[in-house]
Amino acid sequence: MGLTRTLVNMRIELAKQAGIDTDDLGATIPRHPTSWVNAVLNDSYRSYRVFITNNHYQLFKVATTATALPTTPPVVGETYAEIPWPTAAVDVLGVDVLVSNDLGWRKLESVEWEERRAFDPTPLWADGTCSPYAFSTVSEGSVSGSTFTAGTIALFPLPAGGTYKVWYLPEWTDISTDSHLFLFESEDGVQWVLWEATRRIAARDNDSQNRLAEAARQLNPLDPSSVAGRLKAAAPKHVKAGPKTLRRALDY
Repeated sequence: MGLTRTLVNMRIELAKQAGIDTDDLGATIPRHPTSWVNAVLNDSYRSYRVFITNNHYQLFKVATTATALPTTPPVVGETYAEIPWPTAAVDVLGVDVLVSNDLGWRKLESVEWEERRAFDPTPLWADGTCSPYAFSTVSEGSVSGSTFTAGTIALFPLPAGGTYKVWYLPEWTDISTDSHLFLFESEDGVQWVLWEATRRIAARDNDSQNRLAEAARQLNPLDPSSVAGRLKAAAPKHVKAGPKTLRRALDY
C-alpha cells in the first residue's frame, strides 16, 4: 500500500526545510509565492516518479487497453510493425502480446534501435500465428510549430494477428488544490521530493548555499546514508524471468 501526503502538508514541510516563511494556513510569503512553491513541488514529484521507476519500483506503471496487433509494415518491404507511443507516456516500460489463448500473454524483449537488423526476421510461430518477439522505440514524438505528432514503437518481426498492450509511466498532471494527494512508496520517497524541492529553491536563493549542499548530498544515490541511496538500496531487484529466446541472424 502506498503512502500519501496532501499538497498543503508537503508545502508546509518544504517551507520548514527550505527556510521559507508561511502564514497560519501554510501559504507562503510573497518572496516565494504559493503558486510557485506548488509548481516546484509538482516538478520535484515528477522527477521522483522517473527516478524510482528507473530503479524498477512498480508504483506508477499503467497499461494501455488490449488492441489489435497491426499486420502491415509502416513501409512496403519492411519486416516489422509499428504501434503508437501511448498518449501522455513519459517512458515505455514494456510491451506484451497475446497471439494464442492457449499460450497466454507474454512480454517482448526490449532491443536497441541499432540492433533492428541484427535479429532474424523469420517469424516465430505460436499456435499457427506469426508472433513478434522484440520491440524498440522508433520515436517518442516530434513537433512542428505548435503541432505535436505522437511517436511510434516497432515490433519485430511483423505479426499476423493477435493483440498487444503497452506498459508505461504516465505523465504527472500538476495538482494545485491543497487537499489533493501525492502518492509515495515510503517515507524516503516523501523526503526525496522535499530535498529535490529544497535544492531547486536553494539554487534560486543566494543565501541558502548550505541547504543546497545538503540537498545535493541527499539526492546522491551513491551516498548510502542519503535519501536517494536508501531508495536505490531498497529498489526491487530487476531479474528477467527465464532464458532469452531471441534469435540472431545467421550473419550477425
